[in-house]
Amino acid sequence: MGAFSLDDFERIASTRCPRWSERSLAAVRRVLVDDAKALDVSAEMDMLPQQVNVLRDRFLHRAAAKVTASEFMRSTKPDHMLLPATLKPEVRVLVSNGYSPRQVSAYLQANDVDIPVNDIRELWENLK
Repeated sequence: MGAFSLDDFERIASTRCPRWSERSLAAVRRVLVDDAKALDVSAEMDMLPQQVNVLRDRFLHRAAAKVTASEFMRSTKPDHMLLPATLKPEVRVLVSNGYSPRQVSAYLQANDVDIPVNDIRELWENLK
């Protein structure tokens, strides 16, 4: 028996590796579920042993995360909005004309974008 049961492997593969090719998943499955050696799997699947090892390591890395970033983002809204791309040129004009972070924050609030003034200060420094 390998490092993962078939059920656990399939669950992780479907939730954490949905874009992986069947060939890549099959190689990793052989190593982690069937306990086959990377060298043997690479010969069976016409891959380099390094490719099998990299795929295995990437799968293990994804399996180690209790919650992926995309899962977290689906369930949790950010504390504040990022600067919309459509307003970035406008903010750049304000900054280049000497408007303060407080004034830029007021401009953004007038456009229904609520970004804390401290974050505006950081943005302001980057846009100067």
